Amino acid sequence: METEIKKETPKNIFDVLHENNICFAVCAYENRLKGGDLDMYSKDYYIIINRCDVEFVDYKFKKIKKYENVFEWELSNRDVIIFLKNIEKFVKVRHNKYGRVYELKGNSFKESFDIQKERYVENEIISGFWW
Repeated sequence: METEIKKETPKNIFDVLHENNICFAVCAYENRLKGGDLDMYSKDYYIIINRCDVEFVDYKFKKIKKYENVFEWELSNRDVIIFLKNIEKFVKVRHNKYGRVYELKGNSFKESFDIQKERYVENEIISGFWW
């Protein structure tokens, strides 16, 4: 009798974040370049997470220059397809000429970020006192 070996499919970024209970947002950045007769259009998708959650995932998130406590991960084409197939699990919280931001329904990245930022400031103030 032959033993059937099932190959485990690699986990995608969304599975990893969900399993580790990490709050995140998905951003879709739209880039339009106009030049003469040629218009170029591209769309980049990336995930942002709080600095305090980076250590809980094996992905190498990059620090965002503008925000000290926010890290990003650019989605692969496979990840974008997974995101779009599960778009009903997200709510669009921002939409402007630069792109869109989506958060998981019932799990606001902004609220989580603000709470973590508050804790960080409180810890810095407390640790700065000399007793």
